[in-house]
Amino acid sequence: MSNGKKLGVKSKVSDNYLVTGNDYEKFQEALHDMDNRTVIIPVRNPESMRIHCVIAKSDNEHASPRFVVLDPMEMKDSILLSDESIFSAEKCNIGRYKPTSEVFLSLQNQIKEIEQIGFFLTVHDQKKIIVTPSKKFLTALCQRLETGTLAKGTNIFAYCYLASRCVQAKEFIIIGRKEEKDSSWVKGFHAASTKYAYIPQHFILRELQNFQENHDVTTLGWELSNYYTTIELIFQDKTVDMGKTQVKLGVKYSLSDVGTSSQTVQPILVYGDNSVLIGKSFSSPHRSKKTPEEIGKELVNAIEKQLPELEAKITATFKKASTISVGMDEQEKIISKIMKMIHTEKVGVRRKQYITQNCPYFPTVLAAFQWLLQFPAMYPGKMGYETRNYFKKAMGEICTLSMKELEALTEE
Repeated sequence: MSNGKKLGVKSKVSDNYLVTGNDYEKFQEALHDMDNRTVIIPVRNPESMRIHCVIAKSDNEHASPRFVVLDPMEMKDSILLSDESIFSAEKCNIGRYKPTSEVFLSLQNQIKEIEQIGFFLTVHDQKKIIVTPSKKFLTALCQRLETGTLAKGTNIFAYCYLASRCVQAKEFIIIGRKEEKDSSWVKGFHAASTKYAYIPQHFILRELQNFQENHDVTTLGWELSNYYTTIELIFQDKTVDMGKTQVKLGVKYSLSDVGTSSQTVQPILVYGDNSVLIGKSFSSPHRSKKTPEEIGKELVNAIEKQLPELEAKITATFKKASTISVGMDEQEKIISKIMKMIHTEKVGVRRKQYITQNCPYFPTVLAAFQWLLQFPAMYPGKMGYETRNYFKKAMGEICTLSMKELEALTEE
């Protein structure tokens, strides 16, 4: 990993924006930049929103698509559009934006995305705020307006219905990000209830400092996107013998402004440059009424409390696994048994088959463990963030198999 590398996407508000690294100072900078660009927009009167729906794409890259502007109050009364006079040039609610208009100048770099998704919003609170949708925003907005999920690029009638639902909708908030701190528009990534409690992501730096005071800590790596942030720390003073090599314990922090939890922490086992998830995870929901300091203290204590027990369990498992020899004709059977003992339901059939078919010969069960622990990083196919986590969690379960389970590996 680099000290702080953007992977292929220039725009900071792109759905595919991703920065990775292993330099802790660069991680701090990235968190502060993200927090500075994050905006919480209160939608106190949903009926005052306007949905700008694309009805015809632009003729060229310098032109505006053709829009209709949906007023929730009008849509409530004319949901089937039986009266075409709802939209007219005189009412300024149909047509293309002029290239010199404030709206077009604000959105010209987002036009292609808006055309793909089908709409953008204007939220009228103390001032008008332009909100362009991310690919996942429409689903969250539908939940807030208590409608079924609409597909992106849907037809105008579905958006008319969505607009009509704004009239009876409860107050909610939009979690968005700006390209730069002073940008004139916001990219919407999530819509949540007013119970949502926003905690800036850089607050976890205090928690990480607690670990740094308790352990000899280095950074394995970090990732930051518009949907999640992760960092993995290695505790250099927490080692376990694995045959002739040593593995280390550590912790993974997962943060999200748009997920169910604001932060989740879980112990990890680090083998070379690879990590797997072990032990129990602990999360703090966005609706928590506790202070960031209280949340941080609880999460740090929960991890610290687990470490001694995990260290002892893993040591015992590896020691026993090193004593179990494997015959040339037993390899596939033992790998299959291991895969049934751990939770691989969400890993995927093809990936499980790849493991069974590509595992090299190993003289002991411990040697098989060493290969399997590296597998999440070695797998040649693509894995999304959630699938990769499932994979790492499943492989991590190997480290704490019981004596009974280990003995059953060689039983007929």
